Amino acid sequence: MKVNYESKRSQQRIEKERNKDRKESDAFPHAKGKHDFQYSSFSVGVHTKIISRFSTTYDHSTGELSLFPDVMERTADLCPQIEVMRGDALYSNRKTCSIVDAYGIEQYFLRKTNATFHARGVALWKRMLYDFMGSPWTWLEGFHMRSISESVNSKMKRKMPTKIRKKLPQMKKTEESLKINMHNLRQYSYLRHTNSDIIKNYGEQAGE
Repeated sequence: MKVNYESKRSQQRIEKERNKDRKESDAFPHAKGKHDFQYSSFSVGVHTKIISRFSTTYDHSTGELSLFPDVMERTADLCPQIEVMRGDALYSNRKTCSIVDAYGIEQYFLRKTNATFHARGVALWKRMLYDFMGSPWTWLEGFHMRSISESVNSKMKRKMPTKIRKKLPQMKKTEESLKINMHNLRQYSYLRHTNSDIIKNYGEQAGE
């Protein structure tokens, strides 16, 4: 039977709603049975669809937010020309905003319904909320560029539909890494023939 990550995450949110007193967690959901997920968090260029940095784990107690600092650091290092970081509501918190702001990068993180204007030491948080309130359609237009990078997930599933076959945690990580590298090589080859200017410009800006 097909085990869908999105349905498991949805079930996890329902359980959280039923137990409102329980502290909110971004831990990855469990999948019943012997076939579990290998969880990956990565950053993708909306113009190139190349994955710049990824972090993967099999540990359910580890959440997406805990993987973000490493992904952000390596992304900024490998892509010094980056200007904007986009993410869903999970990343809409003051700590994540302060991490991205430290690199001087503009942020488009979808606001949660219970978001307040209290800065709590992160001045950028309040400014971003005012930007959203002042021109919501312009802000959402910038945010929904994220949908382009989101398509990379479905693209990889179509090209490499087989489940991870390895059993040991380190070997699972290696197999997942190889899949992402294969995607990047394929995408780079496409861009060389369809939009070579992007490759050239990115190489010049990165000092290659």
